[in-house]
Amino acid sequence: MADRATSTSRRALLSGLAVAPLLTVPTAASGAHPDGALLAMEPIIEAIWSETDLLVREHCKAENAYFQDRTPDTLAANQAAAIAYFESDRRLLTACRSLAKLQATTLDGLICKARLTVHEDEDLVESIVADLIAMGARS
Repeated sequence: MADRATSTSRRALLSGLAVAPLLTVPTAASGAHPDGALLAMEPIIEAIWSETDLLVREHCKAENAYFQDRTPDTLAANQAAAIAYFESDRRLLTACRSLAKLQATTLDGLICKARLTVHEDEDLVESIVADLIAMGARS
């Protein structure tokens, strides 16, 4: 007979197996994640953020060059850098607002939105609060 202090009972193993499905990421019957569309946006927004971050630094360099040497060339470079940065920033804002319109229905979706709030989009923060309230209403 096995030592009860060191062995695991069959009942304990079966109860562990019963809890295991609760520890997995929830999926719809089709196998797709309920927040799949929302989660798919995260790498897109991160890529736009990286581009915007790079462009803002390039704009700052071009602007500094223009203020040191006010020539038509530095003016044109400064304007081109500003336009590139503003266009990228607009794409970032549009993407964050699109994400904010998607309701998170799982903890994974909320975490995704929370990670992206570092981009300081108020609509995204407000959508997290709305999603939490909706989740609470369903439970």
